[in-house]
Amino acid sequence: MAAFALSGVTARDVAAAAPGGTRLVASDNDPYCPEGAPAVFATPLGLDSDLLPGGAHLDLDAGYGPWPAVLDWCRDTTAVRVVTAAFSPGADHGVAG
Repeated sequence: MAAFALSGVTARDVAAAAPGGTRLVASDNDPYCPEGAPAVFATPLGLDSDLLPGGAHLDLDAGYGPWPAVLDWCRDTTAVRVVTAAFSPGADHGVAG
């Protein structure tokens, strides 16, 4: 992962490609990025980031499917932070209400 991140892409390149901003959403225990995505990508590229504890690779195998917090963030990128699928405000937590 580190070699990919350091392949010549700069913070200026990312800002030019996404003038509205870029946010990295990553887990603190992704087996595909043991160095830690914030250290490999967010810091060198000047990206805002949300670090999700225990999310693994944030894919179907890690239990991610519908993820209401991502939809909430898409609707309001300035006020909403991305949280784990299990704790998304619209997620089914198995609690009768």
